[in-house]
Amino acid sequence: MISRKLSVKFMADAAKAPEIPVDSVAAVSGHPIKRWLYRNTVSYFMRLPDGSPQGTGYVATAEQSLKRLHEGAIRTMTSIDNSTTYQGWSDLRTTLRKLIDYERGPATNVWVNIPDTNIVKNVGDHADHQHMAQGVWEAIADLPWINKALYLDYVTAEMEENMSSAEREIEAGTFAALSMGVAALDHPSPWDRLHRSWLNRHYFRIEPGVGSTSQ
Repeated sequence: MISRKLSVKFMADAAKAPEIPVDSVAAVSGHPIKRWLYRNTVSYFMRLPDGSPQGTGYVATAEQSLKRLHEGAIRTMTSIDNSTTYQGWSDLRTTLRKLIDYERGPATNVWVNIPDTNIVKNVGDHADHQHMAQGVWEAIADLPWINKALYLDYVTAEMEENMSSAEREIEAGTFAALSMGVAALDHPSPWDRLHRSWLNRHYFRIEPGVGSTSQ
């Protein structure tokens, strides 16, 4: 969580003095989920196990993964802090929907930013990215007015750089803050050549919601 919090603070603070964040535990569809409020941002930490790039899971977390849950290879998924267990894919999907409903409130012009669910376009992405994106997509399926920004991930490493210098500075600073948080927990730093290759590239497509007020 520390890496996510540091990157959010970097983006939210800019030239402002830091504020005091508000930590809480939200009850979402019967699941306690850590909620972190900072300025005009809200972060939820579901603490789900890393499912590995291929979605096979790891022995240390009983080979749990979003891919295996989505495909029915496992029936449940327990968070790494043992705070809750999701009883199948439908439970996870329902939780995502209720979380989105709570945060959007009465708004009828909402944006959802997720990895592109088209695996032909977004080839080679991490299985966790693919299946969580699919979970969000399914969760909002009956809300046609939600706008979707669908991002390409790992595949962009070989694409042409398309960010301005100002955009690149913000992207690099945000990723540097995240990397510091990862290293602070004694994990290998992601500040390597491969990860930095994604910093200069920003490819996505827009699917506007039907009936939304966006342009």
